[in-house]
Amino acid sequence: MEKAERKVPFIYVGETIRHILKKYNVYTNGIPYDNLEIKNLLKECPKLEKLFIPVHALNEWEKKVKQDGSLEQFYQKAVTEYFTKKK
Repeated sequence: MEKAERKVPFIYVGETIRHILKKYNVYTNGIPYDNLEIKNLLKECPKLEKLFIPVHALNEWEKKVKQDGSLEQFYQKAVTEYFTKKK
């Protein structure tokens, strides 16, 4: 009998979007692709997926997002700007 696949908890590190995604919300079974509202947001803005990170990587993310020119900062700004313009 095979062991059940264990999913890594992910945390959303972006800004709150349309009351669907809230900053620092944790998803115990990984990125919630099965949630229709979140799935639609991911289709609308594929970069959004980069703002779901493993919980254990949060401290490192918080450091890197403050560094000018980092990928973390790029994705954070790109997603924030995209959804700010959509309002």
